[in-house]
Amino acid sequence: MTSPSPDPPTPEAGEGSAQRQPSAAGSWELPSATDIEKYDLLLGGGAAERALSLVERRFALEVEDQYQRRLDAEHRRRLDMINVGFRLAGVLVGASGFAGCLWIAKDFVDRGATTQAAGLLGGIAAALSAIFLGTRSRTPR
Repeated sequence: MTSPSPDPPTPEAGEGSAQRQPSAAGSWELPSATDIEKYDLLLGGGAAERALSLVERRFALEVEDQYQRRLDAEHRRRLDMINVGFRLAGVLVGASGFAGCLWIAKDFVDRGATTQAAGLLGGIAAALSAIFLGTRSRTPR
């Protein structure tokens, strides 16, 4: 046993009404008053209200989905800005630490303690190479 199709029958050629065109995906056009009457006749009383409530519910879900996508995009943008800030802070801290070590090494050389200056510069070179090689192997490709 088959149930009747929820689509109203298409009008015949002599009825004077235009042929209904299928709507595009994502388009929410409400049926005309004659179509609603046909729904009520085919499916029983209240069918049109149920169909309209389904359309309204789906439209509300689509609006909520668009709103959530906009919130997600704004959240990703804020996270990107925070990431840039942390990267800049890391560069500033690293550059100031490097400059401080070079300044201390220069002070050692000025005071005649060249072996301590050489040890400090060697330590700086080892630390920088460990930082660059360590972050390169940790970065996902």
